[in-house]
Amino acid sequence: MSPAFSSRFCLMAIPLLALASTLAAQTVLTRPIGECKLKFQDEFNGTRIDTTVWHYRTDSKHWSTQTPANVSLADGMLNLNVKKETLQGMEYTGAGIITKKGFRYGYYESRFKIPKGKGWHTSFWLMNYDPVNATTFNPNAYQEIDICENNSKNATAYSTNLHNWHDFHWSVGGKSIGTPVLRDDFHIWGCDFSPTELRYYFDGKLVNTINPARQKHGDVSIWLTTIASSLGGTDTVDQAALPSAAVFDYVRYYELLNPVYPDTLVLDTTVHPDSTRPHFVVDNTDSGFTVDSAWTASTFTSGYYGRDYLNDGTSAADADRWAKWTPVIPAADPYRLFMRWPAGENRPNHVPVEIVHAGGSDTLWVNQKVDHARWMYLGTYPFAKGKAGSIKISGTSPGYTIADALLFEQAKPISVAVGRIPLSGNGFRIDAHSSAQGLTLSLALATSGRVSIAIYDLHGRLVGTPLASRNLPAGRFHMPAATPPAGGAYLVRMSLDGKAVAGGRLIW
Repeated sequence: MSPAFSSRFCLMAIPLLALASTLAAQTVLTRPIGECKLKFQDEFNGTRIDTTVWHYRTDSKHWSTQTPANVSLADGMLNLNVKKETLQGMEYTGAGIITKKGFRYGYYESRFKIPKGKGWHTSFWLMNYDPVNATTFNPNAYQEIDICENNSKNATAYSTNLHNWHDFHWSVGGKSIGTPVLRDDFHIWGCDFSPTELRYYFDGKLVNTINPARQKHGDVSIWLTTIASSLGGTDTVDQAALPSAAVFDYVRYYELLNPVYPDTLVLDTTVHPDSTRPHFVVDNTDSGFTVDSAWTASTFTSGYYGRDYLNDGTSAADADRWAKWTPVIPAADPYRLFMRWPAGENRPNHVPVEIVHAGGSDTLWVNQKVDHARWMYLGTYPFAKGKAGSIKISGTSPGYTIADALLFEQAKPISVAVGRIPLSGNGFRIDAHSSAQGLTLSLALATSGRVSIAIYDLHGRLVGTPLASRNLPAGRFHMPAATPPAGGAYLVRMSLDGKAVAGGRLIW
């Protein structure tokens, strides 16, 4: 089919011919979360459903039994037919199809219209499917993402939601969206799913945003369904409108190529090793480096430090594979820590890095698909003299985990230098200054307001609060900042009247 074009576009890593074909059918929505690639689509151009790709929904729920006989393809459309007929104790029959393959992060989109007449609950949704039990309750499911749930009693609204089914059930972010009459024409529903954000779209417009980071995530099947139901306060099925159908033009999934997990370190590429400071490197060929077993040495990908680099020998996740650097620290001081790896598409995007230091231990995660052949700043940590500290990675994520080199740079300030914080906006500006008394922040306000200023390290941990919800008149103010614990990079965040208005980087 050739529906009207959306006014928004998506940049995708797909061939030009495939892109042209896609645009001829329908442009997809803008995806600001990250680069995506077309992974799955069904344009429903055949004569029957491909049962190597789809399960039929076959349960009895609410007022209807869902049956494969009600699923048909015609004129490039999927018809989920709804009827007045008795089957397995129900007075009505509905229909649905569910992908056999599971997906996870990325952009999901479908174009469809709902059945005529009240009494039908039509949904485009995502949840893990259990073909053994063949019901919508699946003890193995983590999240359920409802991109569209419409009760045809109300043809001018639908709802979005996010459910958690792991351990116990809860939902968050449910929202009703007003629309044109949904049974009169086709409309496009979309959902952007990343580890930290869910964005819901209707006909190219962002209509809801939910933070999914508080729950675990698993693979999901795509569900296209319509059943007879009392949901939404429906009291009966409009039999005069039957038979009818929910009609789907297409469904597509674009995989998010490099998802950023909420606990994955967003590496600050502006912090580089300072060759004027005392520093040393522990490479994978040095005596301070150990592995659990025989990792594979390689020089295939350029950009490594020293003679070669190692990989853990498997593209599968294996928590028993680990590599460890144990430095010989020459003097008890804070050290800036940098890690290097030759990046590649077959690397894991969520490698745990456990850092044992004099203050305890920290674990962060890095993405080895990106940041190729660069000394990437992991943070500043206190280390005792000797061999008490260590840095360890493990192969808990799919992909070939890479072990190359670590750089330790003494961070005890030789001289204090503060980079200007580019914090400015409508009616305010913040500057940073260093002096013998330490770090000072200067704030200029054009109008009065309630101001908070906080300083965080690159792990997101609060290290100082120069201002905490203070009511200030218009003017210029100077305040001492809680001195960062060691040299390194920090983030400064300002809020005005309870709203975050600016964030900037501080190099100390």
